[in-house]
Amino acid sequence: MDEIEAFGPLEILVFGIDEAAFQGGIAKELIRLDRTGLIRILDAAMVVREDDETISTVDADTDLLPDMPLVGSIVGALIGFGAGGADGAVAGASYGAAGGVDPIDSDDLLALASELPVGGMAAIVIWENRWASRLQRALRHADAYVIVDELVTAEDLVAYGADLVDHGDER
Repeated sequence: MDEIEAFGPLEILVFGIDEAAFQGGIAKELIRLDRTGLIRILDAAMVVREDDETISTVDADTDLLPDMPLVGSIVGALIGFGAGGADGAVAGASYGAAGGVDPIDSDDLLALASELPVGGMAAIVIWENRWASRLQRALRHADAYVIVDELVTAEDLVAYGADLVDHGDER
């Protein structure tokens, strides 16, 4: 178990922008968070639906961030560790690095593109929440298990408040 102590939980974010007026602010913030050590970007890809016939993709981890670790090797190592301990981790990392584990593939991007309006852009980003690795380690050492782990956004809370007003005492 010591071999995986350093890993924080992985998070996957898929977002879209209806107009492909991507200003780069989201990417800059993700890179800033990566550089501060709060997260480690593992994989990222973008797709733009230019017109009904033309779809463009960018594999950000290969094209824009070549020093990023290969997510396939990380995911493969963790799955391999679960299957076969330290030897499994080595085999899983090799398999993942060779392309055997690819969390974001071209089929995912094409499926995303089909949902976009013309001019729309979508991105998939996978990162490790490095800030949470020590908490995760404490949970493991206490033999604790997660019952609920959910991301609640400000929009979720606003919608909940609106629902309270709409339904009042029915809750």
